[in-house]
Amino acid sequence: MIDVIVIGDCCFDTFIQIQQAKLLKLKKQENQLLCLDYGSKIPIDKIETSIGGNAANVSVSLNKLGLKVGIYTILGDDEKREEIYQKLKKEKINVKFIKKEKNSKTNCSFLINFQNDRTALVYHYPRKYSLPKLDKTNWIYLTSVGENNEKLHQQIIDLIKNKKIKLVFNPGTYQLKIGFKKLEKIFKLTTILIVNKKEAQFLIKEAINKDVEENNELLKILKNYGPKIVVITQGRNGACVHDEKKYFKMLALSGSGVDVTGAGDSFASAFLAGFIYQKDVKQALKWGIINSASVIRKIGAQNGLLKKTEILRRLKKESFLKIFS
Repeated sequence: MIDVIVIGDCCFDTFIQIQQAKLLKLKKQENQLLCLDYGSKIPIDKIETSIGGNAANVSVSLNKLGLKVGIYTILGDDEKREEIYQKLKKEKINVKFIKKEKNSKTNCSFLINFQNDRTALVYHYPRKYSLPKLDKTNWIYLTSVGENNEKLHQQIIDLIKNKKIKLVFNPGTYQLKIGFKKLEKIFKLTTILIVNKKEAQFLIKEAINKDVEENNELLKILKNYGPKIVVITQGRNGACVHDEKKYFKMLALSGSGVDVTGAGDSFASAFLAGFIYQKDVKQALKWGIINSASVIRKIGAQNGLLKKTEILRRLKKESFLKIFS
């Protein structure tokens, strides 16, 4: 019996630390632009590599938190494939569902770290997703996959209906790209929906053609489309949740980080683990905040991941953890 089967893409991450860049703030926009001198040679202060991708990050985190984890992902036919496969196997993740696709490349990303924030350049190799026969599980965690994902989505919908499996849905860029109407049928079967604030605003804009800023309103609207629990992450501003009864919010822990890569995955995986163990949304929110605070203090998406015992120990120490409802 597997506790959680994670479905999504893995990739090979290259982390690039730079100093010679500028940030440009545009009027009436929340985002800043990372500016490099065009045509110049930009010195790199530090470079590191590791396996990554939402599916790998979440799988490794859930395993560290004491859950039995399987993963369905597609790897390319190159030297990076075996490195990812062996890493997942070493982490004691069930790799029997991994597909190795001939004559293809492994996904990759280049993460530029500047002033403790990162800009990601991500490449998803075109895949033909088709769900294999999975072992019995209580949960499916569906996260970022590339294009041509609608067949996979339908297979997951059919599986959930037939087997009564609970679904966590943390959509990626290409899944959001297919549009709200095509995602709505998944939302109706979702137990936990996890998105960041910009993604929540994008979905609602598509659904009702309205710009919404207020967190509680974003949560309420998304929940009306089916998910039992909706979580919106906001980076340094923490996260907010709407379960079947109330709204909850928790700020991120104070302290500086060195790399925000994987912060969302570490939060989401610990939130799920906390919910599975504690059966309580407020406790799950604390698990997520603690895990993500640890991850951003180290380079890479997995180096700072915590074990279940470490989460529980920090829960006792972090008496200042406060939930706003």
